[in-house]
Amino acid sequence: MCVDARPPARLPPYYAAADVYLRTGIYEGENISSYYAMAMGLPVVGFETGLETELISTLGHGLLVPVGDAGELSDGIARVLCLRDRGREMGERGAAYARLHLDIRETVDWYSEAYHELASRGPRW
Repeated sequence: MCVDARPPARLPPYYAAADVYLRTGIYEGENISSYYAMAMGLPVVGFETGLETELISTLGHGLLVPVGDAGELSDGIARVLCLRDRGREMGERGAAYARLHLDIRETVDWYSEAYHELASRGPRW
């Protein structure tokens, strides 16, 4: 994955003013704005669309609920907002993850190492 963990220059004030990031699409591939929110320390609450499950739910960067279930989404938002420490912890975990794993420099290093490893094996023909 190649994501620069810094949002475009005009967006940080909006993320900074938020208490939670809502991921409400019912069908999504990679949600880059979720990564930006994580990088800014926001917990992510949204629908489980099949991608980012491990990143958000399993690793504890936010809460995902069944697609289209507005009641569950509302409950998830309330849990994050009412249990401030839990929401803050989710946001901190997300920000730490973004710093370690979503930085473009790490991605470049990973690909560089992979290419060097493959090149050292020589041609396969």
